[in-house]
Amino acid sequence: MRHCRRYSRLFQSISKVQDENGWSGPVDIVSHSMGTCIVRYLLEVIDGTEHSQKVRQLIGLDLPNNGSALAELFLLSETWRRDH
Repeated sequence: MRHCRRYSRLFQSISKVQDENGWSGPVDIVSHSMGTCIVRYLLEVIDGTEHSQKVRQLIGLDLPNNGSALAELFLLSETWRRDH
């Protein structure tokens, strides 16, 4: 399956960098746009409950999912306070 190959390549790359730097602890992954969705899918669905990959945090930049609905509440409340 294609997503399994991506999973394998991604974590082979992470393992290579860890080996080169002598690091065996959890990693932070910073990704952009759809890359974040792909990595999250690989971690949550493919790796699932096994948690074979030790990822401390996933940081996504410029996600294509329009952010959080909560953000709109904060924006609206700021606008309302400014106008009233």
